[in-house]
Amino acid sequence: MKKMDRHKFFEEISLLLSSKQKNKFDEVVDSFKRIFETIDDGQLPLYAEETVSINNRRNLRANILDITNEIISKGSRAFYKSVFILESSLEEIVEKYKSNNNFIDEYMNLIHEFQVAYDFFIQKKQESNFMYAAYLANDILIMERVIKEISSEFFNVSEKNDSLENNKLEIYLSNVENFDLFSEKLKCFSNIHKEVLRLNKLSDSDSPLKIEYIESGSLSLKVIFGSVVVTKLMTSIIDIGVDYYHENYTFEGGVAKISKSSDEIDKILKLSEKLKADGVDTVEINDVLNNSLVKIAKNLDVLIKDQPQVFLNGNEKSIDSNLVGKFLEQTKRIEKL
Repeated sequence: MKKMDRHKFFEEISLLLSSKQKNKFDEVVDSFKRIFETIDDGQLPLYAEETVSINNRRNLRANILDITNEIISKGSRAFYKSVFILESSLEEIVEKYKSNNNFIDEYMNLIHEFQVAYDFFIQKKQESNFMYAAYLANDILIMERVIKEISSEFFNVSEKNDSLENNKLEIYLSNVENFDLFSEKLKCFSNIHKEVLRLNKLSDSDSPLKIEYIESGSLSLKVIFGSVVVTKLMTSIIDIGVDYYHENYTFEGGVAKISKSSDEIDKILKLSEKLKADGVDTVEINDVLNNSLVKIAKNLDVLIKDQPQVFLNGNEKSIDSNLVGKFLEQTKRIEKL
């Protein structure tokens, strides 16, 4: 698929996801999402018979029963019609652009699985059959948000920057377990890019971030920047960040955060040094630099703190395979420190 076609593809998908054609589908998904929020709020054990609090269990069951009755009262005909229109429209867009995009494939699979779960729920008309549909509803809403964010943030570009396509960065993060994390890490990557632009007094139009390839399951990106300087700095920040996490890992003590004071961060990332080498007057932008250093470090923490294996422009960076489990355990504790 050509790059502008890719942009138009995601734009059409995003418009479809916001269209009134899928209102009834959205209503049912939103209702099941409310059930998910109820059971995901630490209350699922209350649903079991072993719970010590009969009143709490009764209240929880009553709440869920109200929502399931609301879903049943909506009727199924409008829901099925909405699903048919949504699936048909998605298939038309995919066929139009000859797309083989795993995001849209996964989204369509989620819609199909949700319809099956809804069928089972409606046929049985029992509140105990809500669980699977509730979890799928949450996954669908996360996936829709990710697709919209990708469309608005990364594909809003024009052909005028195609002459700069040699300024590429490829990154693969192995440990991205769900779409929430996927979306969060994409946002952090974008935030780092924005700070790098600010430090070089560039705008998004001067050096846009364009995604050439993206894949979920892990986080696999091939991005194009509109500036050699930006490409070098983005690559350096991520490269040093990954090394810092891996080199500062100890079996007993875990890993340390990158986000500290601006002076400490600069010693790690060597940002001032690299900016000076590119002709930037770091004295003049000292306040901006200090502010950006803190923001970059915070986003870098989220982007790579839990990644035992990273490929950056084809080069593998990883810790000893025997330490991966302990590394992941330690990194999950960082936010609590």
